[in-house]
Amino acid sequence: MTEFSSEDLALRDRLNMALGEIRPRIRGHAGDVIVADVVDGRVRLDFLGACRGCPAQAFTFLAVVEPALLAVEGVRSVAPPRSVSSPAVRERIRNVIGATRSS
Repeated sequence: MTEFSSEDLALRDRLNMALGEIRPRIRGHAGDVIVADVVDGRVRLDFLGACRGCPAQAFTFLAVVEPALLAVEGVRSVAPPRSVSSPAVRERIRNVIGATRSS
């Protein structure tokens, strides 16, 4: 059994609250996202349901999930769930998101 620090347990609670804010959007597409692990502020996620094989998974992670979780105090990084997208694809998505947010 894994032992979690009290800081990681408190962070996990804050992460679940943040996910609660975006979860209706994800569940509206028959999917879900959960916190799989938290160690020293490093968050690892897992997508469930329809999100697992969705071709828009990388976009959902980068545009919706990652920003919501990076805003949580104590988060140092957020690892995408078993992403099959390449680093180049993730960079292109980040560029598109950045361009639309600054417009």
